Amino acid sequence: MKCLMREQVVQRTGTAPGETQEEPGPESPHSARNLHVPAAPLPSRVGGNRQVKWPSANKEKEWFLFDDDVDEIPEATVKGDADRKLQTMTTIIISLAAERFGTVKERGTKTTYVKNRRAEKISQLRQELRKLKRQFKEAALSL
Repeated sequence: MKCLMREQVVQRTGTAPGETQEEPGPESPHSARNLHVPAAPLPSRVGGNRQVKWPSANKEKEWFLFDDDVDEIPEATVKGDADRKLQTMTTIIISLAAERFGTVKERGTKTTYVKNRRAEKISQLRQELRKLKRQFKEAALSL
């Protein structure tokens, strides 16, 4: 009964939020379309990415204090549907953790690559070869 099993259709290009994603049916001229619209990301969720310096797992006292403070957040602040509650709780927890534990500082730019002595010598020899080839071609043309 292998013929009744349908293989998964994978879309090779990404769709923008709000656009439909189509799955073609078994026959191309008579295809039945399954239209699926992916959910658009929440505008307040995009950006504002802070990395928190979370304490290590063996610092149980800090984690218990943080857990107690998070539990004290009143339910009144979290009203609405499940997505809204999740977003609000995440924002509150991240801001509380960033205030208490701090955030990770941006790293400076990486140092530029410096060739070692051997690589420098190879580069110099290649430049000399190019220069000599150019001189040889110019000499052949001038004769």
